[in-house]
Amino acid sequence: MFILPLLLLLLLLLLLLLLLLLLLLLLLLLILLLLLLLLLQLLLLLLLLLLLLLLLLLLLLLLLLLLLLLLILLLLRLQVVIIVVVVALCTHRSY
Repeated sequence: MFILPLLLLLLLLLLLLLLLLLLLLLLLLLILLLLLLLLLQLLLLLLLLLLLLLLLLLLLLLLLLLLLLLLILLLLRLQVVIIVVVVALCTHRSY
């Protein structure tokens, strides 16, 4: 007669312990999920930063190409000017 309430109490305690363990597991899972989300967000941020850096590099390359083209055009124009000056000097007759 005395053993039955004790057994019931033990069962209740075990159930409470199990519930506590489950709650702890759930909390751990939530923390893990949060960390994963943060990591994913960080990864996404890193990816965005990398993309921005790539875009900046591409823009810089385009600017460099444009500058090179401008330099080539300037050199060609300068070459034309030099040719004109040389031709003018060569064909100039001194009286």
